[in-house]
Amino acid sequence: MRPIEPVQVWFNGVEMQANRLNLYIVNDNLKDTAQFYYSLLVETPIPTTTTTTSEDPQPGPVPPPPGPSTTVVQVAQGNLTMTGQEYIDWDESTSGTINEAAFVWAAGKLNLTLV
Repeated sequence: MRPIEPVQVWFNGVEMQANRLNLYIVNDNLKDTAQFYYSLLVETPIPTTTTTTSEDPQPGPVPPPPGPSTTVVQVAQGNLTMTGQEYIDWDESTSGTINEAAFVWAAGKLNLTLV
């Protein structure tokens, strides 16, 4: 999952700001075609609250709940197919890792900006 510049997405009658791109490879024939499943996500932190007790009148942070400290909602999804020269360029990528190159390619196809 990679952070992206926020984009407006209409989801269940509500305008939301997607801020994450998730990408999975679904199929790669190891020759000239790869298929990816993507999703746009809204990731927001779970707010922390303060509490007071009779023993400690000063507010203090509440320990975070067990598990993740963010909530994630999928607001869009789809499939992308990489073929031809794009596949060859991806396979011979020198921009870090082949995974990074896949995210860069998908973001370009979806007109997204990785951050």
